[in-house]
Amino acid sequence: MYIEPENKAPYSPWGEPDTVYVIADGILDVSTPSHGGILLSYERNQQIPESCRSIDGAYEEGCRWAIPFVIFKDEFCARYRDRQDYYEETHKQAIQTLINYEPDAYATIFGTMPTAEESHKVRDREFTERNKNNFIVYSAFGAGYKDVHGGFVGVRAVKPATGEERYFFVPESRYSIPYVVDLDKDQPWDFKKPY
Repeated sequence: MYIEPENKAPYSPWGEPDTVYVIADGILDVSTPSHGGILLSYERNQQIPESCRSIDGAYEEGCRWAIPFVIFKDEFCARYRDRQDYYEETHKQAIQTLINYEPDAYATIFGTMPTAEESHKVRDREFTERNKNNFIVYSAFGAGYKDVHGGFVGVRAVKPATGEERYFFVPESRYSIPYVVDLDKDQPWDFKKPY
């Protein structure tokens, strides 16, 4: 059911709603000009496992929407009963979203943690853990940025174990993502923040 504009959800952390669809009692699908997601009533939100529960019952459309979609699969299935193929495809996307971007929620809901081969987030965590005492690149500047000359990439790197931040020049021929700085080969960069 579509809620008319004058009867929109009284609250949306994403701004004034353009559209609001009632999925079931206490479950709203909200869209705004800039974002949206699934909005749950207090009672519905209490049914979400605490470790993956949003404090305000708002689950943004980027990744967190998948948590209530999977938890309330029967309600979503009933809402889309006339479009079963849409529901089934969206349910697969929700599970894949949890595996890739919300692996802890997936583990809580399904009882098993995705592997690094299955999940971007798990793979990133394992990479960071293996390299916690090294400088890992978190951002890069191409030639054309001041001080970065052709054939090099300027990088901002952080040592996860300490939070120490340093800058380096890395030859383009060796740079890849993800990248761990080689202190014997990569040149330190005396980076001056523009602010």
